[in-house]
This record gives sequence, structure tokens and C-alpha cells, in this order.
Amino acid sequence: MGISKNRNSRKILYLIDDDIFYRDLLHHVLEREGFTVRSFEDGYLALESFHNYPPDGIICDIEMPVVSGIMLFHHYKKSSFYDRKIPFIYISGIQEASKIDKAEELSGRALIRKSLPILTVSKRIKKAVSGI
Repeated sequence: MGISKNRNSRKILYLIDDDIFYRDLLHHVLEREGFTVRSFEDGYLALESFHNYPPDGIICDIEMPVVSGIMLFHHYKKSSFYDRKIPFIYISGIQEASKIDKAEELSGRALIRKSLPILTVSKRIKKAVSGI
């Protein structure tokens, strides 16, 4: 199965974060970078959309209500989307080393810290999704 794209050939990103202000800011920046972004306040809502709007990349906070980023990854790993090797990128402001290590181990990618400038965050996401 190829990369899912909308009719404008823009890659679809899922942005899952319970911080509405950060989520809205990053959503806007990523759309300006040429992505179609579907934003969710928790992992449960994102899981419900997987089959209707398959993403090309998942950007996810670690700590969220209802379904955390770690729990979401476990659900994602059990889904058919895991076989597509969709980039799963954790973004967080947490400082707890054990949670950061767990997230990086699961996703196979370095955690992107929310404390970085938003354009740096966007650049790192774009690089991860593009595979370059």
C-alpha cells in the first residue's frame, strides 16, 4: 500500500496533543509546510480515525488523558498501519528520563522537545516524515 495522500498530494499527519495552544500552533506551522494535519486532543480520538483517514506520520505527546502516547503506540503496533512503517514521532515537554527512554525505544526515534523553537520542531518532523 502506498503513502496515503489527499487530493492535493499532501502528506497527512496526525498531531495528537492535549495542550490546545501548542497543538494549534504546530498544526498551523505544519500546514504552512505543506502537510494536511488532523489534530486530536487524545490518543483515543486518533485511533478512531486511523481507518477513515490513514496518516503518513504520527506526531504524539507522551502524557495525555484517556489514551497516553505510550498506550497509543501499543495500539498502533497491533494495527495494520504498523506494517506500513508510518513514522511515529514523540513530542513532549516532560523531563522524566524513564518515560523519554521508553518513548524513544518504542518509536525508534529521538524525542522532539516542545521547548525547541517551533520552526525547529517543524523541520525535525518534516525530516522524519520525508525519510531524509
